[in-house]
Amino acid sequence: MGRSGNIGNPRLYLCKCWAHNTALYVKHFYGSNPIWVFYLLKNLNYDEFVEGSAVPTLNRNYVHSFEIFIPPSELQNDFSDKVLKMLKLIKHNNDEISTLGKINDTVLSLLSR
Repeated sequence: MGRSGNIGNPRLYLCKCWAHNTALYVKHFYGSNPIWVFYLLKNLNYDEFVEGSAVPTLNRNYVHSFEIFIPPSELQNDFSDKVLKMLKLIKHNNDEISTLGKINDTVLSLLSR
């Protein structure tokens, strides 16, 4: 997630990657499910942690004092399983839409000859 300029827009990469020097990232989840952590971070209101007027900057001192409830791993995993199923369905549907669009374009081009 961006620490300066692009605050409150986390991204999830479950592979090795190179983070920009203004990025905040998680290397170890300490027993929490990465999918659950991503959606927690995605849905937090960052307004109270931001400083700077021209370029908004996340003040880590404010974030460290913020308390959250962390549900048991079983609930995090149940949540993540359901979310992953929905994301797979969304991807499948988008792939189908793309395929149908190509078929439509092909049929229309054949009909216009």
